[in-house]
Amino acid sequence: MRSIINNNNYIALICEGECEKYIIDKLLDENRLFFTRSRLIDEKVLGGEFRNATKFTQKYLTLKYENKITIILVVDKQHELKLKKMFSHNVEQQLCVVTRPEIEMLMIMAMDKYKEYQKVKSTQKPSLFMKNLTGKKVKNIKFVENFYIQYDLVDAIKKYHGIRPDKSQYSIYNLLK
Repeated sequence: MRSIINNNNYIALICEGECEKYIIDKLLDENRLFFTRSRLIDEKVLGGEFRNATKFTQKYLTLKYENKITIILVVDKQHELKLKKMFSHNVEQQLCVVTRPEIEMLMIMAMDKYKEYQKVKSTQKPSLFMKNLTGKKVKNIKFVENFYIQYDLVDAIKKYHGIRPDKSQYSIYNLLK
């Protein structure tokens, strides 16, 4: 992914959910991504409300930029912003980072529970497996924050990439340095 993004481009990094946004923010703060916060529009990760093309256009594409914008959407399924032609000249490309079921799978990998999960994957989604394992709702922002104080996020991302079935789609791994 790094090789297809122009180094001069601004990046509009849009995360669908709170947990995804937290994970991307954490990786940015720890300088683990191939770009820095200074390349981001408004120097921040944008929330899921900006998956709405009209909202994104009104807030960001009506402004003048000296460089083009690359939009990176961090979402749980393939998605593209349908931008109006009169504003799309600011955007060089859109890339999609698919996180389904990655967020829960990262936790399974971090806890070294992948083999146990394989035994029940036909009857349990990763989120249910993690809920049964921890006794807590894992898609809760506080849970995710506390979890990654205890476990290594980057290690989990790398482990999951190694076993991920569909490498034709970008994942969080592709954002790492």
